[in-house]
Amino acid sequence: MNKKRLSVAILAIAVALTASAALSAAASAGTFKAESYPATITGTQTTAVTFTGVVGKWTCKTVSMQGTLSEASSALNLAPIYSECSWAGVAATTNMEGCTYEFTAGNTVEGSESKIESTMDVKCPAGKEVKLVLNGGTCTIYIPEQTGLKSATFENTAAPTPDDVDLTLALSGIKYKVVNGLFGCPNNPADGTYTNGTISGVETLTADSKGGSAIAFSVS
Repeated sequence: MNKKRLSVAILAIAVALTASAALSAAASAGTFKAESYPATITGTQTTAVTFTGVVGKWTCKTVSMQGTLSEASSALNLAPIYSECSWAGVAATTNMEGCTYEFTAGNTVEGSESKIESTMDVKCPAGKEVKLVLNGGTCTIYIPEQTGLKSATFENTAAPTPDDVDLTLALSGIKYKVVNGLFGCPNNPADGTYTNGTISGVETLTADSKGGSAIAFSVS
C-alpha cells in the first residue's frame, strides 16, 4: 500500500472511531421521563439538605423542590423552597430570588443500573443571586449563578408505586460571597468570595399528571 492510500485508510479509521465514540456518549446520557406530560415534579426532603461554608452549617426544617417536565429530557429544572432555616444555631432566611437548580443527567453509575450521575447548575435571572441572611442581616451569603457542580445522583425506586426517584446531593466547590453585617458572621470570616461551599442531602422526587394524579417518574 502506498503512502497516500495508507493516509486515507488511517483517516477513515479515525473518523469512524470518533463517530462511534460520539454515538456511545450520546446513548449513555440519561433521560428524565414521566408516565404522561406535562408532569409536575415535586421533591420532598428525606435527609436534611444542608449548605456548609466558612460560617458553618446552614440547614432548614423543610426543603421542597418543584418543576415541570414537558417531555422526556436530559435536563430537569427544579425551584427549591426553604423554610424554618438556621445557620450555626441562629435563625436564618433563604431567598432564592428566582434562582433554580438545573440538573443534567449523565451516565449510569458503574455497577448500578438504577443510578444516574448528574451535574447541577445554579441558574438565576439577570442580576440576581441566591441570598442567605443570618439573624436579621448581621451576616449575608450570596450564591451566584454557576454551572457544572458535582456531584448529584438520581436513583430509581419502585416502591411505593408509582415509581419515583431519589435525588442525592453531594455537591462541592460551590462559589459564594460573604458579607459581614454589624455584628459579623459566625467564625469571623473576612468579607470576600470563597469556593469551598457544599450542599448535601436527599430529596424524593414524585410526579403528578396535569389532572393531579400520581404518575410514574424515572431516569434512565
